[in-house]
Amino acid sequence: MDRANIVHVQFELPTFKIFGSLLLPLCLLLLKFVGIKCVVTIHGPVLPPGKKAQRIIKQLLPENYKWVPANVVKLGLQFLYFFIERAGARIIVHSHIFKEWLLSQGLTNVSVIYHGVNPPKIHNIPLETRRSLIICFGTISPRRGIEKFIMAVSEIRDYLVSRKFNVIIAGHLPCYYIEYARSLRNRINEMGLNELVGMEYNVNEERLEYLFNNAYLAVLPYEFSESASGVLPMAFEYGVPVLVADTEYFREVLGSEFAGMFKTGNHKSLADKLFTILSDEKIRERILEQMVSKLSPYGWDIIASETIKLYMDTLRES
Repeated sequence: MDRANIVHVQFELPTFKIFGSLLLPLCLLLLKFVGIKCVVTIHGPVLPPGKKAQRIIKQLLPENYKWVPANVVKLGLQFLYFFIERAGARIIVHSHIFKEWLLSQGLTNVSVIYHGVNPPKIHNIPLETRRSLIICFGTISPRRGIEKFIMAVSEIRDYLVSRKFNVIIAGHLPCYYIEYARSLRNRINEMGLNELVGMEYNVNEERLEYLFNNAYLAVLPYEFSESASGVLPMAFEYGVPVLVADTEYFREVLGSEFAGMFKTGNHKSLADKLFTILSDEKIRERILEQMVSKLSPYGWDIIASETIKLYMDTLRES
């Protein structure tokens, strides 16, 4: 049986956890020792330089890890990525801003290959049946800016009720963010939004497909960039327009002139843009057109070709 001559690792800290993350450089060194080349896609977190990284870490740390100094976590990640590269791995990230941040931390062997997208599905669900559902989908995490979304919904509650909209916040709930999810539910209750806003955790494939097939709009209110968005290509595939925060990642991928963009962390800006899109069908159509223009170049066939080329280049390196 032929032996592999290249190994591609998809690394994400929440998946590998602390023990797996510490083992990764050792495994890469072992592969290097036996003559196998390595490529590592870093899905996150990739942190910006300076004090902003510490603020992000403080938000991301679960309640039972809040005692850990943000500087220690930041240094730990920098050393981890440094040792991954020194173990001989070629690193891939999903945007040029993430590459820029890693280069600023001393890494050198970093390539950019964007997150792939599937072509839009062709379905026969009429727009009229999609006029009542707004979704905020993805991992239930502080980085998602869900609090700001709930506050924005409260700002235009009367309009949403008059138009008979339903709002669903859904996605995977990690065990270490259960308290965070409980705080979101309490906020919804305190604001009297129970009948308007629902929360669903760990939805299955069938439910996911229902949500995206019937969504009129998907809201991605991220507080900051530290990884690519997996929800953006999902919305593109299902033909759902998105309203996104103007983070570094979304500005790079969608462009600063994207019609469905609001000021990051500002719930009033989010509420204003949400109201504008819901009340003007032409803006919604323009968002879809811009998504097609910006995301179509990242089809999986193109991404596969770029990845294979990177493999070949890596194998040719001494």
